[in-house]
Amino acid sequence: MKRIITLALFAMLLNISASAFYPAFDFRYGRVTYPQAVMDIEHDADHIYVAKLDGLVVIDKATGEKTIYSSQLGTLDYTPSALALQGGELWIGTLEGKLLNLKNGEFIVYDYGMDTNLSNIVFDPYGMMYVTSGRAGFLINPWQKTVEQFETYWWGFPGWTGHLCIDNDDMLWIANYGLQGGMSLYGLATYTPNDGTTYVFKENRDLRSGNVFAMDIDNDGKIWYVNGEYQLQKLEENEVQESYDLSDVCFDMLFDDKGDLWLAGSNGPLMMMKDGEFINYPCDMDSKRWLCLDIDGDAIYIGTDEALLKFQNGSFTTLDASITDQTSTPDLTGVDSPAVEPSAAGNQQWFDLQGRRITDKPRSGVYIQDGQKRIAR
Repeated sequence: MKRIITLALFAMLLNISASAFYPAFDFRYGRVTYPQAVMDIEHDADHIYVAKLDGLVVIDKATGEKTIYSSQLGTLDYTPSALALQGGELWIGTLEGKLLNLKNGEFIVYDYGMDTNLSNIVFDPYGMMYVTSGRAGFLINPWQKTVEQFETYWWGFPGWTGHLCIDNDDMLWIANYGLQGGMSLYGLATYTPNDGTTYVFKENRDLRSGNVFAMDIDNDGKIWYVNGEYQLQKLEENEVQESYDLSDVCFDMLFDDKGDLWLAGSNGPLMMMKDGEFINYPCDMDSKRWLCLDIDGDAIYIGTDEALLKFQNGSFTTLDASITDQTSTPDLTGVDSPAVEPSAAGNQQWFDLQGRRITDKPRSGVYIQDGQKRIAR
């Protein structure tokens, strides 16, 4: 009986972790694949904000100087996973389920009782905040400190809400993807406080259902998304008005101020679509996965499994978003990858499910050793 209970617990933890880290999580092997992944990017006039699984990096655009907040340096107790700027203030969603507000170098922590693994933060035109976790959505009134929970997808299968958008009618759009066909009817949804959650594919069976990996709204207020068939589609009045075949899945896409659409391939290239015509911009810099985009005028920022790339004037450069200098002392080297060297006597390394190194082998629970998930019992 003990073995059955342990295996059931392991399966439950695997599902939770999968929804937390994809696409920085390897479903097949149940492990954190990219523990230093860039999860989200924001910018204002002076700074670039980079949420990584090993910390938060604030880069001064004029000087390149970095301000680093991380558990390894003792300056941050949480794992950043989502960012949003509102009224000149930075909001940070974390994998621990807490919301942080960064003010004058100090963090204000808000606990609204949300589930772990916060994946998105957006504000509507009235300042109301929408947040999604691995299991649900939350509508937060920042002034009254109230929270209303709503459904984002049926979570009987591992899944992830990858993107949120608010259209010109103040309706929230939700893009979901997951495993085992679990998102067949739940990949695209809408939500309003009055009408609740509506599943677009479920209500409109003529649309091709399934995963929605990337989504954005164009300058005319129309929804565009990339589906599980690697198709870029424009939706209007619940009908597909335009459709284009892509060679690969894209995990993020954004329209710039001119109305051109930029898409990040799963490991490149950077693509630009204008009036139905595509231009590819291959990148020769090493990476394993492209995860997110941010557009600042004519500069495109791309978050990868480890680095922050910048595309401008037709060329790519790498911005230093590392948590610490790799020549620093061992206790200040940031998060080591779970894909460590094979264990040897006296040279074993252990990590928790968020990819953070721990000093001793756990006596109970699930942990990572040699890139593999293990159960201590």
